[in-house]
Amino acid sequence: MPYHWSETSQVDKVQTLTLWPHQSLPPKGLAAFVLTTFTMITLPLFGLLGTKLLWGLLPFLMIAVLGVWYALSRSQKDRSILEV
Repeated sequence: MPYHWSETSQVDKVQTLTLWPHQSLPPKGLAAFVLTTFTMITLPLFGLLGTKLLWGLLPFLMIAVLGVWYALSRSQKDRSILEV
């Protein structure tokens, strides 16, 4: 967890510790991961083009991609927390 010590008062020697979560996945990495996940899920579907099975599987696969996107974007929003 990254941190920063700072002195708030020279007279009293009061120090402040600021903590924030480590951000290992930048926004570009999130987009690349979701795109890669989408691509890897749709590759096997090319063999199902023109069949009714494609339309049966497609909603569940898109829900999976949306679930990955939601979880990662929620995690990214939670990383904006600062603890002092």
